[in-house]
Amino acid sequence: MDEPMEEYMEQYVDESGRIYLFLILFAGWFVISAEFTVVSAIVGGVIAFIPAFLTKDYFVKFATIRLVTRLFTATTFMLLLIKQVLLASLKVSYLILHPQMSFNHGIVKVPTKFAGKNKEIAMSILGNTVTLTPGTMTVDLNVDSGDLYIHWIDIESREPAKMRELIYGKFENLIGRIFI
Repeated sequence: MDEPMEEYMEQYVDESGRIYLFLILFAGWFVISAEFTVVSAIVGGVIAFIPAFLTKDYFVKFATIRLVTRLFTATTFMLLLIKQVLLASLKVSYLILHPQMSFNHGIVKVPTKFAGKNKEIAMSILGNTVTLTPGTMTVDLNVDSGDLYIHWIDIESREPAKMRELIYGKFENLIGRIFI
């Protein structure tokens, strides 16, 4: 990339980062103040403006973009969780209400791909997510080996990679992007 284009991109990232930070702080002001008046908006705008436009570029470039990315990923995670809970509820309801349906239940050891300083937190959140989804329940986790022990109401596969795909789905990647 040529130099004028690089300078333009750096300036664009600086300005958009400051705008994101301003919007986050401004929204945070309304949450904290719990007032939606013109005076509150003006005060909140001034209070959000000061740190957003007077901070150093390092904070604006990296921290704001990372925060916005994590918030977007967390929102995606929550929407996916709601969808999966609804779908799993329908599947478990079908299994329970179908008279000739036989269950292939049991406890399975499912590996995770988490590593790093927040591995325990990520594994705990993944375990809680699995437990929230009907038809599965996390029984135990082993931080050292990175495995979750899960009671599965209808075991569809014993292959570790396939079990990860069926039980975790996209949750493992999303949690990794948020916490690791």
